[in-house]
Amino acid sequence: NIPTERFGIADGSGAIVADRGLLDRVFADPKRYVIKAVDGRGGDSVWVGASIPAGEFSAVREKILADPGRFIVQEYTHLSVLDGKIVDLRMISAVVSVDPSSTTMTSTGTD
Repeated sequence: NIPTERFGIADGSGAIVADRGLLDRVFADPKRYVIKAVDGRGGDSVWVGASIPAGEFSAVREKILADPGRFIVQEYTHLSVLDGKIVDLRMISAVVSVDPSSTTMTSTGTD
């Protein structure tokens, strides 16, 4: 699991406000962070500081200030690097049978 921080914090009255210290830290070094909307799915509302122009990443700050409880941040980590490129080396397969002496798997990808 990747440690996750929320931009929204409760103030003295219980209202959710932006954590200015966290905002300053993240936007001072955007290449280190990934910002996600908590209600996003399938990769929408995800901003990877190391992969997008600084101006686009900075524009996310206004979205966070408008609704800080909707956003989280994680340090950027990639799964694997091969020849200088970020790759996903996970195997996609399905277990189709199991007995005491063997397990049979099949690929679920295309040939």
